[in-house]
Amino acid sequence: MLQHILHDFSSDDACRRILRNIIPAMEPGYSKLLIKDLLIPDRNAPWAFTALDVNVMQSLSGQERTESQFRELLDSVGLKIEGIWGHKNALDVVIEACLP
Repeated sequence: MLQHILHDFSSDDACRRILRNIIPAMEPGYSKLLIKDLLIPDRNAPWAFTALDVNVMQSLSGQERTESQFRELLDSVGLKIEGIWGHKNALDVVIEACLP
């Protein structure tokens, strides 16, 4: 599980490097990669989410990502999102990704 790791990097290249180092340890049809992170809505994001994005950008040179940004990032390294789970009272979600 990657918990609040990928948001530390604004560069997708750095995130791809991390993900590509995990993939060799995964077994197709068996392994799951869980990513726990903030997921900003693609449209009409609440101000609290965008404020967190500015905060992580300012303090870590990172970024919070939208669902479409996560999908593009994971797809670019050959991972497929199987599910996204969240709770209405939580800011974080869990993204389940696997090898196709």
